[in-house]
Amino acid sequence: MRMDPSRGESAAQWLARVTQAQLMEVIRDYGEERFAQQIAKAIVARRERLGPLTRTRELAEVVASAVKTREAGKNPATRTFQAIRIYVNQELEELEDGVMSRVHLLLLGALLICALSVINATDQQRRIFIELDLAQAQERQLRQDWSQLQYQQGALSKVSRIESVAQRALKMRPVTSGLTHYLTPQIINLDEVEPLTVRAWWIQGLGNDFYQKQGESRYQRTLALPATRGKIFDRNGVVLATSLPVRAIWAIPEDVPAELAAPKLEALSKLLGLSQPALRRKLAEDRSFVYLKRQVPLDVAEQVAALDVPGVYQRKEYQRFYPEGEITAHLVGFTNIEDEGQEGIELSMQKQLIGMPGSRRVIKDRMGRVVEDVDELVSPRDGRDLTLSIDSKLQYIAYTDLKEAVQRHKAKAGAAVVLDARTGEVLALVNYPAYNPNRRTQLTGAQLRNRVLTDTFEPGSIMKPLTLARALDLKRVTPTTLIDTAPGRYKLDQATISDSRDFGQLTVAKVLQKSSNIGTTKIALQLKPEEMWEMFTSVGFGQAPEIGFPGAVAGRLRPWQRWRRIEQATMAYGYGISVSLFQIARAYTVLAHDGQLLPLTLFKNSETGAVSPEPVAGVQVIAPQTARQVRQMLEAVLGPGGTGQDALLADYRAGGKSGTAYKHIKGQYDKSKYRASFVGIAPISAPRIIVAISIDEPSAGKHFGGQVAGPVFAEIANDTLRALNVTPDKPIPLMAAQHTQPQRLGVNR
Repeated sequence: MRMDPSRGESAAQWLARVTQAQLMEVIRDYGEERFAQQIAKAIVARRERLGPLTRTRELAEVVASAVKTREAGKNPATRTFQAIRIYVNQELEELEDGVMSRVHLLLLGALLICALSVINATDQQRRIFIELDLAQAQERQLRQDWSQLQYQQGALSKVSRIESVAQRALKMRPVTSGLTHYLTPQIINLDEVEPLTVRAWWIQGLGNDFYQKQGESRYQRTLALPATRGKIFDRNGVVLATSLPVRAIWAIPEDVPAELAAPKLEALSKLLGLSQPALRRKLAEDRSFVYLKRQVPLDVAEQVAALDVPGVYQRKEYQRFYPEGEITAHLVGFTNIEDEGQEGIELSMQKQLIGMPGSRRVIKDRMGRVVEDVDELVSPRDGRDLTLSIDSKLQYIAYTDLKEAVQRHKAKAGAAVVLDARTGEVLALVNYPAYNPNRRTQLTGAQLRNRVLTDTFEPGSIMKPLTLARALDLKRVTPTTLIDTAPGRYKLDQATISDSRDFGQLTVAKVLQKSSNIGTTKIALQLKPEEMWEMFTSVGFGQAPEIGFPGAVAGRLRPWQRWRRIEQATMAYGYGISVSLFQIARAYTVLAHDGQLLPLTLFKNSETGAVSPEPVAGVQVIAPQTARQVRQMLEAVLGPGGTGQDALLADYRAGGKSGTAYKHIKGQYDKSKYRASFVGIAPISAPRIIVAISIDEPSAGKHFGGQVAGPVFAEIANDTLRALNVTPDKPIPLMAAQHTQPQRLGVNR
């Protein structure tokens, strides 16, 4: 890909430094390629990923990968080569010089009009028309030359300049002495003058615009004005993501002295964090372009520039910075080195964050350097700043409590989400293990997974409140209806359903408090399969949440027509159905919000910043009275005799349900591996938050949801409500009795 390197910068060297916007402009203007933008983007992306292009075949492969469709008889690769060749070799300048050698003949036509207006001698007219014929012939040749240049959109600004000078000369130049004796008024032969008049009028009138535009297209360029990527804030204005200016240090190895002075080499290697042998290897590469270091801080870049090493250059770029680090990593996500979103909000809101680049018109010299700013055509529109619904303080509370629990129980992983029970806003969303988005070397898939939204699991007993709510709402049972669970085992078809012990006869409320599988099964079988299925679909199971987040899953809910009785029974207490933690947390908004399913959002609902935003309307799924009945039953789960006593809050009345499920691995249940869960609502008297916890494979002894996830709910919920300035609703004597628990960060647990 030499393209006449003897005349200056080679095509490879130019491709190694050119910006995407300039490359697109060259391919579009010189090659008339309608896929110029895709091709330029692909070339720059390949350059950033694998280094500069040095072979023609490499360039052809990149173009072919960028343009999947191809017009008949039009090869994008050929047009791209042609455009780069013309620009780098400055072929238009040569053609322009040839054209300019004839321009003076065009001016003759204009001058002849002035002469004809004062000449009457027949022999003089004949001489004039001889000159006219010559001028017209030369003009035709000029047109032929121009037709060869038209597809390249070449430049003739000098033509327009000379024509402008000629116009002024015709108006202002005094008549020379050689023409003085022709200044007597005479009658002109209009038939002979007409061809000359029309041609000169075209050149000086309509043709002037033609040449002017072509001249401008050669020397004027439209350059992109980059937009700044938008910032991401939490609901209180705390910065979660911002962009910092940095520099890329690169080199043209052949321009770097082979025997670079040892002090400079040592200083450069230290500044770039490279060993001297590694730096020498980079500078010895047989390439026209090589990155020495990307995203170098400005102060370091200034020191590199001060070394003044020949062949070493810098380029402006940006580095995304995340002040909250691993605490918000799974929600905010991160960008790549090209400032493009790769995970989380950075990915899902890429179009809004990236903004719209502007443009400015400039005049460039033959080397492509800007010598004059003409004007700004379009101002850049910076990326939109985003305000998330999360509160960084609550995010910190949830993350630290979850991390502590995962480590204490030697679990594989954990996830937690906190919802505003009145507005549907996500107040906190955390996962562990996590990662620092500012240092992403050696990341694993386990660290990147946003388990709240992307992991599905069989929820176990946290499904029971929803099953009971449907039966209560359809009047199949009441909270006091007695259910016989003796003797602790129940045979259904060919399967046996068991409880942890024989509970005997239980009311519906006690079935939930004791978490009886048998009691839940008998209640569920009073529902038609489609009635239970309608409840599950109404709360969003089997459907991906409309949250605008990459990777959010739908879970698994089979059509009710295919259910067997045993499958309906097991789904009632959380087996045979898969959901995400986000889905189950949203389902509980039906219980917390008087029967309405709330739309959830990751973005702040109220721009007023009010401490207590107004409740939003949801979709009515069950009656308000039914929701209140289930909330009372959930509060009893945390009371004496319930499975969730470890989830009691120090300062607030709360309700919730624990879940413990065997993990389904390789087609069967592994009874040595569990998922412990808890979903709770607080305060139960006037629900403000919903907290859902999931701990994957606890292995330090305890594995029940109430024992493992319940205390995490208590810690997160109590601290969150205090941070939100929610007035405690627990009776003072009961609060005093429970304040014997350890305190954390000044908050009673």
